[in-house]
Amino acid sequence: MLLTLPSVGQVVAAQTPDPQALPPVVTVVDGKRVNFNELSTFPVDSLEVIVDATLRRLRDEGHLRARIDSVTGENPTSVFVSSGPLMVVHDIRFTGSPVLDEAEMLRLMETGYSKPLRQSELERDIVFVLRRHAQLGWPLAEASIASITPVPEQPDRLSIVIRIERGPAVTLHRIRLDGANRTNETYVARLTGLAPGKRLEEFDAAEIRRRLLATNLFREVGTPELVIRTEGDADVVIELEEEPPGNFDLVLGYIPETTAATNGGVVGNGHLELRNLFGGGRLFNLRLNRLPGRVSSVDVGVADPNIVGLPLGVEGTFHGTQQDSTYDQQRYSAGVSYEVSDGLRLVAGASREVTKPGQAGLQLRSRRQRIPRSTASFFGIGVRYESVDFPVNPRSGLRVESMFERGNKNRTARFIEEAGDTLVSRTRLNQERLTLRVRYFVPTLKRQLIAIGADAQLLLSDEYDESDLIRFGGASSLRGYNEQQFLGRLASRILLEYRYQLDRWAFAYMFVDLGVLETAPTDDVESRRDLLPGFGVGTQFRTEIGIINVSYAFNDEDGPIDGRIHVGLSFSL
Repeated sequence: MLLTLPSVGQVVAAQTPDPQALPPVVTVVDGKRVNFNELSTFPVDSLEVIVDATLRRLRDEGHLRARIDSVTGENPTSVFVSSGPLMVVHDIRFTGSPVLDEAEMLRLMETGYSKPLRQSELERDIVFVLRRHAQLGWPLAEASIASITPVPEQPDRLSIVIRIERGPAVTLHRIRLDGANRTNETYVARLTGLAPGKRLEEFDAAEIRRRLLATNLFREVGTPELVIRTEGDADVVIELEEEPPGNFDLVLGYIPETTAATNGGVVGNGHLELRNLFGGGRLFNLRLNRLPGRVSSVDVGVADPNIVGLPLGVEGTFHGTQQDSTYDQQRYSAGVSYEVSDGLRLVAGASREVTKPGQAGLQLRSRRQRIPRSTASFFGIGVRYESVDFPVNPRSGLRVESMFERGNKNRTARFIEEAGDTLVSRTRLNQERLTLRVRYFVPTLKRQLIAIGADAQLLLSDEYDESDLIRFGGASSLRGYNEQQFLGRLASRILLEYRYQLDRWAFAYMFVDLGVLETAPTDDVESRRDLLPGFGVGTQFRTEIGIINVSYAFNDEDGPIDGRIHVGLSFSL
């Protein structure tokens, strides 16, 4: 927008010499010599440039009656300028048909009563007012300065009249996606709150762009533009660069030989993720996990964030674990989620678990079978919230995910009674489970931030079986310790990371983890609570093949020499 302030002063023209033979120039404002370099960053090739820049600078500071008094001499040439009085704002009035009331428009403006009138500042203020009109559904609103007049008997004070015409209402015809091969317009409409075929009640280009980037489905999102087709009819055009349709992540770690793990070795997992299936934000993932010994697990999940365009999502998962020869466990779960507002979802789910003892699990300990055969059913509710500026490498924002489950477990196991007979017992246990994950990103200095987090898993049960307990430790739960090194009914950690952002995807960081482990009580041993600190450094960066994450972590007992190395590779498909 280009706004022109009415003239309230008179400029005295000066004769300018030949630019090719321009001698040194001295600018004197109100008797004080001024360095021209402070007035303009443009090349000085004529006296006219100096005169214009000097007057423009003074008028933008509020000296609207600044003028050239004289130009004398040739070597050096001296330009004498009078700044005139500082013109301040006496009042601001609005005419026309604005949507906002006068008080709200004044709150959007830096220009105000008894402040110097600066042209560039007034222009920005009017842009903010028009942007707010667009956000409220009036993108065709126009503004102009009707008049700027001195107040009678107060010539250094100005009365400003701004005319705003809201223009016609606009109906959104369609959303056009330039550069999108998979993403459909319906999905983008739901993400952004735009409704084709209806009156455009809000158009905030920055917010639309932020919402699309927050999905992590797009590498780049251009500034959305409103293109008027006919009077009262418009398209929203968004230029997109989609992320690859999926990626394969490989995470490898090396566990040294320690007292906690007699044999060192390589552990790791592979994760295949397909995103934005059929253009509707659907997700499929498969994870294979290899842990020390003969321990492995598999996870499969599918999710649709919106069923037939409704703010209702569905998801299903399968988790299978083989804990060497101790037991096998399968968990089937299904859930639904409802999008309450942008970034906030309420979640409800149900799951069924089946545990079968292996050869080692059938053995008796303290006259009881080590791992009972069992089936369990759980129902739960939870909440998910995410509001970060950039999901891959956030600088500010909050992520929260929590789930509370309650259920029953039926188990069958052998035991030896005091008379020496082997019998079979069938029991029913009441169980409750809680999971929590929080990440809060706080910017500090330029390119630097603090990441604060908390993770917690809690199990409450009438009795505790080994197959129920929470396995704790490793790259994703407590850095500096072996994978699944600990067992407990409560496993939590507080983490603190100081990050330096190298670019949009890359950062280096130092971290401290403080884990809290509470073991489960048994007939012979009472519950115990331990504090487990971990320390380390790491980095994440992007290459042609994908994102790479490397970290080195250690704990206070083993020391920095016997640390754990983790390398994560993410290959785009």
